[in-house]
Amino acid sequence: MERSARAIGLSARLVGVAWGECWARKWAGALKRGIRQGWAIALASLFLWLGLWSGFPAPAQASIHSYPEGDPQTGSQIDQIDQQVMYRSRLSLRDNQDQAWQTILFKRIKAGQVIDFQLRLISFPGQAELPHPEALRVEQGNFQQWELPDQTLLDPQLQTVVTSLGQYDAKPLIASLERTAPLTLTVTLADQAPRQLLVPPYVLREWLQLKDLP
Repeated sequence: MERSARAIGLSARLVGVAWGECWARKWAGALKRGIRQGWAIALASLFLWLGLWSGFPAPAQASIHSYPEGDPQTGSQIDQIDQQVMYRSRLSLRDNQDQAWQTILFKRIKAGQVIDFQLRLISFPGQAELPHPEALRVEQGNFQQWELPDQTLLDPQLQTVVTSLGQYDAKPLIASLERTAPLTLTVTLADQAPRQLLVPPYVLREWLQLKDLP
């Protein structure tokens, strides 16, 4: 009887060891599969991120878009024959304090005639306060200088955000802009030293393309 009990106990221990080894192998296999799956997910995510990043333009890269629109003075739609179209080049530039500004050059064409050419600079809320009216000084090395009239207060659409942006008459600049040497934009602020933004040559090439659009 005692030998039988010992045999039963030994068998039970052997069965327990066997079950333990079996579960250990299963857990090990699951862990390995989980690690492989985790690496696969991580690598897939990395490749997806790299693909998306390569597909998006750099923060400072500009691009021209056109937008049919109504009369900015009345907000009414315009007949197809005399339809007004806005062409816009938009990009992000950083000033000498490493603060980002949205920089938008746009022109409006109606019935084949350019009726408006504006440069709009937009700071992030709380970053800078712009007084109005205050001309924008533009320099191209020692070649040329311009003073662009401030027209921010003349645009009714900007009345609620006038302290965080400036809109300037770009016609004097565009009319005589020929070189693609970098431009320096000097923005006057209400309670800080003026900020300077550098416009690189490739942006100027696009601005010249915008100038030549019909």
